Amino acid sequence: SGFTNAVQVFDPETGAVSLDIRDLAGVTNAVRHNGVIVATQIALGNVVNAEDPTQVLLEGLAVPLGLASDGAPLYVGDWALGDVRAVTASASRKLASGLAGPEGMVVVGDRLLVVETGLQQVTAIDLATGDTSPVIVGLDYSARNPAEFFPFGMVSGIDVTDRWIYVSDDGVNQVWKFRKRR
Repeated sequence: SGFTNAVQVFDPETGAVSLDIRDLAGVTNAVRHNGVIVATQIALGNVVNAEDPTQVLLEGLAVPLGLASDGAPLYVGDWALGDVRAVTASASRKLASGLAGPEGMVVVGDRLLVVETGLQQVTAIDLATGDTSPVIVGLDYSARNPAEFFPFGMVSGIDVTDRWIYVSDDGVNQVWKFRKRR
């Protein structure tokens, strides 16, 4: 929650909060990465270990929103700059640039799927080359910014199963479901 500077982890078995972190600076996203929870801090333009925010994984971001991890690199999307970076323990490299409002992201095999709200589509980024290609086009993010809210509205997400791609638009409380191509 960016409003309460909190990251909470819920136990799916009991529904109880198993971890409650309340000292971050404008959290916009959090994921588990290499055994720890990492979070974006919009107020500081960085990505940190949420349990020890003095451990900065990446800094110098304008509007960090997207996060994805499959255990290897951590992928970080900057909504304002249109960049996606691959971050390891020793380095950070620009994987792709020129994206229009990258938000939710998920690693699927050798690709990173990114919700590109500025183009109203889901874009695939090849993890080896950084090449981009549209996967789902024609989404509608036109009604997503409540008055006097952040320019990026509500953060939209994406998840993939073996048969489906789910894309959320939190601005209008909607989830789209698309059949995954084989």
